[in-house]
Amino acid sequence: MSSKANKLWVSINAPAVFNQIPLPKIMTSSPESIINRRITVSLSDITGDIRQVQVFLKFRITNVEGNTARTRFDQLELAREYVRGMVRKGITKTEAILEAETKDGALVRIFVVTINRGKLHRSKRTAIRKAVENVFVTKANESLFNDFVQYIVMGRAGADIASEVRKIASVNTLEIRKVKVLRPPSAEAQSQEAV
Repeated sequence: MSSKANKLWVSINAPAVFNQIPLPKIMTSSPESIINRRITVSLSDITGDIRQVQVFLKFRITNVEGNTARTRFDQLELAREYVRGMVRKGITKTEAILEAETKDGALVRIFVVTINRGKLHRSKRTAIRKAVENVFVTKANESLFNDFVQYIVMGRAGADIASEVRKIASVNTLEIRKVKVLRPPSAEAQSQEAV
């Protein structure tokens, strides 16, 4: 008898922020064994936009009901090859790493990369980092977790940051390299948001 005979397929849905789009199915012997497993999907698979193929989203399975698993957003990451390809000779790369807490208690670490042609003075690089931090921290403090994730993933954060950073120095490229959920929102806040 095959080991596949005792296993079943579990369908996985993206969170409500991503319209509960179906994600790849998982074969498992017991549905409870896949809780806390992470699923990686390209953002282009969710949006249908081929220009976002270098952005990967990771979802964590939170619970299983029957043969359907529910997930929450866990991480956004740019492909390493894409980030490596941005850096060339004669270019200044400035990275900002910050943590922001949303209104419902979620803690998120965000990595932002800016690319400038030529040499950029250290004071301007510091000012860029502070501008990035101000934009994210103020937006996170006034947003719920799902709204903040949508703000980042759908590109509005990049536009807001770019408009602030361009006041300091001319920036060729600005990318949100990585977003990591350090602490998910509290269960009470999530249940109120779902209603």
